[in-house]
Amino acid sequence: MRTSRLLLCLLLFPLLACGCAYSIRPSGYLDSYANFNYRDLPDLKIRSAGSPESMPSPDVIIVRDVEIGVGIERVAGIREYAGLLRQKVYDRVLVQYRKSAIVTLADTDLEIYQSLGRRIYEMKVAITQLDPGSSRLRYWIGYGAGAAFIQLEGRLVDLEANKTVCSFVVCDRNGGEPWCGFSPKGASDAYCITQSFDTLVRKLVWSIRPFL
Repeated sequence: MRTSRLLLCLLLFPLLACGCAYSIRPSGYLDSYANFNYRDLPDLKIRSAGSPESMPSPDVIIVRDVEIGVGIERVAGIREYAGLLRQKVYDRVLVQYRKSAIVTLADTDLEIYQSLGRRIYEMKVAITQLDPGSSRLRYWIGYGAGAAFIQLEGRLVDLEANKTVCSFVVCDRNGGEPWCGFSPKGASDAYCITQSFDTLVRKLVWSIRPFL
């Protein structure tokens, strides 16, 4: 059994090696997918409206509901995933910036913050690509076969100035844990997607820190 699987992996290795590489897929959510002047990597792109040093820091950060991109509305559990992602973004931003800003999920006190002259940043995130991959391939083959692919896009908006501080795209590919197959966890779509969310949120919040 293991010998047959090893031979199959050797035969599929060129295909799996190509599949391990991943990059941003333009979805149409952002106005443009060119001229990312702050970060321009295969899996992370950030466009800035100016130098982060020249921008004022926010007093309040509102994490909005996660949007669901066109074409993935029928992915099983997509609304639950969107809710989970919003909570993960909020938790990460709160841990990172709670000493310098108020971080909230609600805008019920928005008028109060504005009347006090507080600078408010709005964080908008959308799931624009979500391919759960193949649980069978992840379990029986592994090594990246059947990996899930997820892409997030969004904007950080200064509500007082009514302008986008930065826009971003970040993607991740998760083949389960461990990648060598025969893992019940790796066979679970929800597990791979959740693991990708953790990676994406950590990468995103860390990368936009100069703007906050």
